[in-house]
Amino acid sequence: FPGLKQNGNTSVKFEVYAVNDNEASRVDSLEGYTEGVEPHFYDKVMIDTPWGKAGLYIYVRSLEGVRIVDSGDYYLHRFSKRSKEHENNNVAHVNG
Repeated sequence: FPGLKQNGNTSVKFEVYAVNDNEASRVDSLEGYTEGVEPHFYDKVMIDTPWGKAGLYIYVRSLEGVRIVDSGDYYLHRFSKRSKEHENNNVAHVNG
């Protein structure tokens, strides 16, 4: 699964979706995020986008043993021929 690490030096390509509060809560649950609770895998930060504020899940675990997605484009990385053998434990970095 892909993850995003805060304070990196790579730009990251991502998609922004408009969701209502109920849908946002369901995504939080899917990602194992609960506001005010110490995160196990992901923390959530709000960022500014050209479309307004968006919630972004940040990977909080160690990077030891994970493969870095240098391009910042997980889709391109995941579906390139070269990366077929490295489908798990991928992390990109985000500035901020």
